[in-house]
Amino acid sequence: MESTDNFWCASLDEYKHRPGLQLLDRLLDSEDWQRCQAGVERERGVAPLIQLDLARGDHLGLTGHAQVKEAAHAAIDRGLAGADGECARLRDLEQALADFLQQRDCTLFASIDSATYSLFNIILAENDFVLIDAGASLRLQRGVRGASRLVTPYHHLDNGSLQRELRRIRLYRPHASVLVVTQSLFPFDSDTPDLPAVQTLAKRFGATLLVDVGYDLGSLGPQGGGLLAQQGMLGAVDLVLGDLRHCFATPGGFVAGSHPCLAPVLRLNASTFDYPRYLLPSQVAVAATALELIVGGEGERRRSELSESAKLMREMLRDGGFAVTGVTSAYLPIPLGSLCRTRLVARSLAADGVRVECVEPPLVEKAGCCLLPQLSAGHGLGVICDLFDALNAAVRTVDRHLDSCVETWRRGAEQSVGMAGCHAPLPCLLDLHGG
Repeated sequence: MESTDNFWCASLDEYKHRPGLQLLDRLLDSEDWQRCQAGVERERGVAPLIQLDLARGDHLGLTGHAQVKEAAHAAIDRGLAGADGECARLRDLEQALADFLQQRDCTLFASIDSATYSLFNIILAENDFVLIDAGASLRLQRGVRGASRLVTPYHHLDNGSLQRELRRIRLYRPHASVLVVTQSLFPFDSDTPDLPAVQTLAKRFGATLLVDVGYDLGSLGPQGGGLLAQQGMLGAVDLVLGDLRHCFATPGGFVAGSHPCLAPVLRLNASTFDYPRYLLPSQVAVAATALELIVGGEGERRRSELSESAKLMREMLRDGGFAVTGVTSAYLPIPLGSLCRTRLVARSLAADGVRVECVEPPLVEKAGCCLLPQLSAGHGLGVICDLFDALNAAVRTVDRHLDSCVETWRRGAEQSVGMAGCHAPLPCLLDLHGG
């Protein structure tokens, strides 16, 4: 492992704000980058073969299901011959999702980004108030800030903070429109809000509630209804925003709600913002088949497998001395302290054939960096044990390396003090272990 340098310690924002005329040159310090590349080439020779991919997000493992593949092939074979039929299939899928969520209507988009930015730009004016959970995804935060000037984060999962902000708005602007934005599951902590309490507050102060269900719909709750179903909130939320990637075997997003104007306005105006709305026929077929599996016995079996695997991994992590937080879900956030330590552990895992998402700024603060393995229904005892063993080995290897770096600096600092009467700085190494 090459020497620990600025490449592993500096966040993207720190690189972006360096002085320089050239946009790309300032992103990575050339000397750091060259040393990093040389070290990677020496260690690996060739790119490692990923044998265990825990970053795909296929939580129910439906992308390889025989019925899903058959539906995709049939849609591709139909081609453009049945354009009218494909439109009918799209509407049927939208109605099926609306029924699944117990809402009046649902509008599909080509991606979750298209759904998010179309929704916010269509329903929000720049002088509307938005209160958003401080832990919400960067996509949601950037989406609301692109549509409104009056965006205020409230403390993560803190209904008292939300109530204070709602009261403050109503005190000075009693007739203003207010949107409250939260998620049913926050993957970086695997925690969830008290949705009935949030909805009660929204109604009390005349606000509209939007819940992003993209991280749990299909993989949790009765019949895959997610934490909305688990908390008895299906049909009770004003706006539901969702992502098809994690459980429906295809990219795509949707907006569901019961207001009679919502779907027509979205369908009429989405193209105004140059966001692609329509799914391909094969995507529609795949999502419709996946939905049938999710609500049936197959989906129940796969959710049970996923839950058992997640519980087992959480127990092993806790017994191994790792911090474990939140509810049991497909996400297993593993906080490792510093940005440098997290990156190096993720890289060590990749070198051993295990791909895991590294969560770092701007998604979280530097002190909140973590690894985020995502489990699937097909990950049994063998996969769990392999992941735990690989993680333990990677952490031990990285910690030995970091300890060696610190010790080398200390010896150099002592010599520096003896020779020049000054103490050399320890750039980027002071918080390597998160301390």
